[in-house]
Amino acid sequence: MALGDPSKIHLPGEGYPPATLPTTFSDGVFNIVPGPQVTKFYLQRLASSLTGTNDFLPQPILQVIMPTQAFLQMSIFFEDAIKDMQEKNLISKEVMDHLRKEYEQAKEQIKTKNLAPSSNI
Repeated sequence: MALGDPSKIHLPGEGYPPATLPTTFSDGVFNIVPGPQVTKFYLQRLASSLTGTNDFLPQPILQVIMPTQAFLQMSIFFEDAIKDMQEKNLISKEVMDHLRKEYEQAKEQIKTKNLAPSSNI
């Protein structure tokens, strides 16, 4: 594959992330280990089966470790982002209600099947 003239490659200007900024795709959060000083959580990806079946296996892909205060500030930031998305009609209250209900049901399933991940990581 030809890359072309290197002098014509667009480099991001000030105010834009550099092209070398690490990027990862995640399907969600796998686990969280809260603590008084530090909170860590693991992002997950749903890995599909190599056999062509519709089986998916949640796989931890990245560990994030933050001071607990920073984690709480991030949570407030996301709460505000959700409100903003609702105000802009990017998501509806009904969608959020549905997702919250699904989340609570999944938590209950984990609890009743005793599948809760250990918080002693």
